[in-house]
Amino acid sequence: MTGPVCIGVDGGGSGSRARAVDPGGELLAEEDAGPAAVDPDAPDDAARRVRALAERVLRSAGGEPPAGALCAALAGVGRPEPRDAVEAALSRSGVARDVVVETDFEAAHRHAFGTGGDGILLAVGTGSVVLARGSGGTARAGGWGPILGDEGGGYDLARRALRAVARAADGRAPSTALTGRILPETGVERTADLIPWAAGAGRREIAALAPVVVGVAGDGDPVARRVVDGGVADLTAAVLAARRLCGPDRPTRVALSGGLLGGDGPLRERVVDRLRGVGLDVLPGTASSLEGACLRARELAGD
Repeated sequence: MTGPVCIGVDGGGSGSRARAVDPGGELLAEEDAGPAAVDPDAPDDAARRVRALAERVLRSAGGEPPAGALCAALAGVGRPEPRDAVEAALSRSGVARDVVVETDFEAAHRHAFGTGGDGILLAVGTGSVVLARGSGGTARAGGWGPILGDEGGGYDLARRALRAVARAADGRAPSTALTGRILPETGVERTADLIPWAAGAGRREIAALAPVVVGVAGDGDPVARRVVDGGVADLTAAVLAARRLCGPDRPTRVALSGGLLGGDGPLRERVVDRLRGVGLDVLPGTASSLEGACLRARELAGD
């Protein structure tokens, strides 16, 4: 091991990952843990989880606290208050000499375009958000949460599909193959049983139905196709809205991240086709919050 250990953490609602690298980017260790998304009402809880994970990966790399630098890229820190609270708690803990906390999508943007680079990041998982940077500044669209927005994200697609199933059961809307696919996925036998299931399910449990919805749309079901096409249209509109706010020299490159768009994500092909159809250049591969966090940690250690 040469020089200080730099740690990047990617913390979301379903799990978290940490990576220790040296200042040159050589991998030293990796560790996984449970969720580390930030609850704005209890930011210290997330800070404790991040600290424990960072200390574990540091020791796996052969080091002891404090690390040289830590960048924690976390879901739930889009507003300054929870971000500042988690950053302050981690700084007080002594886990690293330099600490920075940022959103997971800011870190993914850095991985795709470099620090301060121009480009558009579209992140779609349980929710959805766009971060765009251009000559005229930085703009964000989406990321308003499950009540006010997050259109095209997994929760939104699943909720639209569940409503379509309920309306079909009432005879208020056409029957749909979604019914026969969603009921087994939820473990219920009757559409009426979706009421207690949905009441007890968490947002991510509901969002896990999104790949089923996309699959039914791919099989040609018109109701599912309307749900998915509406989500893709909303995501495209968010990309174009953020792009317009970046000044006259608007970025044209788009990077994708998140469970529905990364790798073989079920929504990726449809979104890529739609974005290319409006003249944008979609980059290959997947933007990684963990890679972006490691890059920021290395920058901190070199300051």
